[in-house]
Amino acid sequence: NAERHCPPLAPVLPAPAEGRTVFGGRDIWKNFNVTTFRAQIGPTGGSRGYEKVTGQSGWGISWWINEELIPVLHVERGKTYTFVVEGGVDPSNSARYHPFYITDSSKGGGSKENPAVLGKPGHLLLAGVVLNSENKVDVSNGTGRYCEWQHKTVDMSDESDTWESFKQTLRLQCDSGQPGTFTWTPDKDTPKLVYYQCFTHYYLGWKIVVTDPEEAEQAMESAASQVLLSHLLLLLFSVACLVPLC
Repeated sequence: NAERHCPPLAPVLPAPAEGRTVFGGRDIWKNFNVTTFRAQIGPTGGSRGYEKVTGQSGWGISWWINEELIPVLHVERGKTYTFVVEGGVDPSNSARYHPFYITDSSKGGGSKENPAVLGKPGHLLLAGVVLNSENKVDVSNGTGRYCEWQHKTVDMSDESDTWESFKQTLRLQCDSGQPGTFTWTPDKDTPKLVYYQCFTHYYLGWKIVVTDPEEAEQAMESAASQVLLSHLLLLLFSVACLVPLC
């Protein structure tokens, strides 16, 4: 069963740049070394949300991760990540039952597929929903109390100028109970691109980019080099401005 202790707090990232009109799909997480992800249900963000980001028509709801609509997640092989899941626990209520899982399927919805293909390339069950020792599907770690970002009145996505103004029209509502919690450590066999999805419905989630440790180090070195270069250019400009003609 999913662990029922109090889950770690998931970080909330800085707000998008003022004026951002695309709702969701931000790809900035790599810079913040986030290792805890809280998955909740929320709206798709209308024509500027899920469909705009993914090119697919959503189910009417989407995964929200750490209060963000379908962000791109970044993970590193050999590093352990914690997922706190609040997508529902009652299988008799399909509208409020969304087992969270990590897969190489871009659309998810593994429960709708032929059971014979589950766990195989194209339908891998990497974490959250897995195959147990008897080769049966186990959703227990991918389920938890239901939390949803709901409209305070009606859907204002088309009327909202920016993401922040749209988010102001929502409120988070959670059922009683506890979240589900699981950990995942991507390894050498994990594909470079996987997805967080719902096991019972298609197209609720988005991408997880998987990198090797040396790739992460190279990215950090590249970022440091860019910062150093900008400082050097600033220094050269300052020296040049000491000349009387400046």
